[in-house]
Amino acid sequence: KNNYFLKALKQIKKVSFKGYGVEVKPVTPKDLIYLRKSRNSLEVRSQMDDTSYITPAKQRLWYENMTKDDSIAYWVVWQRGYRVGSFNIRVKSNNNKKNKIDVGMYVWSQNYNHGLIGISIALVQLDLVFYYLNLSSVETSPKKHNKRAIAFSKKLGYIKINEDSEFVHIRMDKNIYEQKKQLFNRYFKNCNFLEIINN
Repeated sequence: KNNYFLKALKQIKKVSFKGYGVEVKPVTPKDLIYLRKSRNSLEVRSQMDDTSYITPAKQRLWYENMTKDDSIAYWVVWQRGYRVGSFNIRVKSNNNKKNKIDVGMYVWSQNYNHGLIGISIALVQLDLVFYYLNLSSVETSPKKHNKRAIAFSKKLGYIKINEDSEFVHIRMDKNIYEQKKQLFNRYFKNCNFLEIINN
């Protein structure tokens, strides 16, 4: 089963999609400067596992490793011709040799940092997880002090599993997602689903 997820993730990581008012495209070298600028901003950096400053060389290495690594997929989110955010889906192995799917996302610019863009990104990400990777649940772990991300996740339907000194561990189940998604459909008339687009 774990191999199935890896194969499915490998298949979709080079694919572009549109839906929920945005387009998502696999990250390319042209995107790196935008990713780095956002990633190095204090607000974003403080929420990351690795809070260090990212240099161009370090980022290039990350990009080269990521493109060869079938356990992670990374997309840039576009709206009206502008890059507005990014998200990833990755398969994480733990000590029990059991893989779990982990997700991360962020809205890049204050200009776009209104609730609806965040919801668009999250719905694209969760559609990929539940309908393209056919998972029944997904987990993520925002930092404890990231109250905004925790509140946003709760609104989407994530439930708390547990917490430690640094992180709150939360999970989304497919059946809950399908119920919650109905609440957001009114914002996305005619585009409340994902479709594949050509790059």
